[in-house]
Amino acid sequence: MKHRTPCLLVTVLCWGLLSTAWAQNAPPATATSPSKLTRVVVQSLMQATLSAEIAARIVHLPWRDGDSFKKGDTLVGFDCAIFEAQRDKVGAELKAASAKLDNDRELERSRSIGALEVVLSEVAVARAQAEMRMAQINTERCVITAPWAGRILQRRAQELEVAKLHQEVMSIVSIDALEVMAVVPGQWVRSLKSGQIFEVRIDETGSRHSAEVVAMGSQVDPVSQTINVRARIARDPRLLPGMTGTAHVR
Repeated sequence: MKHRTPCLLVTVLCWGLLSTAWAQNAPPATATSPSKLTRVVVQSLMQATLSAEIAARIVHLPWRDGDSFKKGDTLVGFDCAIFEAQRDKVGAELKAASAKLDNDRELERSRSIGALEVVLSEVAVARAQAEMRMAQINTERCVITAPWAGRILQRRAQELEVAKLHQEVMSIVSIDALEVMAVVPGQWVRSLKSGQIFEVRIDETGSRHSAEVVAMGSQVDPVSQTINVRARIARDPRLLPGMTGTAHVR
């Protein structure tokens, strides 16, 4: 009787080696693509530095750094007495010029004066109307109102100070429209698309938020091989411009 044990061992060994190779090369059934991490900073879509458009004394400036305001609130008020007086003066001159024009037209119809006098009266009225518009613009500049709801970022002047023309008075920022900005490797343009959703964890609050890719930069920086990415993030009272965090992008 012949023994076949060596052949059986060889067969079993071969199948074992093949099974091990297949197991190593086959992708796991439940595998998911790992998250790519990048640092982000929260930014406001609306931020402005308000400046004085007239040279006048500041008489209304109740806001302090960090105060919240609503759209249309009076942020800065200036002493407008001289500009209001100029407006009234121009208004009187416009009224007189208009009356003279009416009278000259009556005289022209009766042929008591020539057409030139009427034309000169019309020019005088037009000049007075232009001066009135300028006076009204100056009086409107006596008050700076909030263009949108937000918070005081920094107050740069004090009440009762005489502001110079174009002097910066305060900086404001909106906290209603926020976005996150990230600088990511240029290779991410292959997988990162507009509208893609990813998660952001904010360092300062520990909170997690969803962000949606809005746009990517127009070019990859040739030195650092990176590109900017902007993403929209939902309004949250815990979020403030300047906060930083980590984004998990798949």
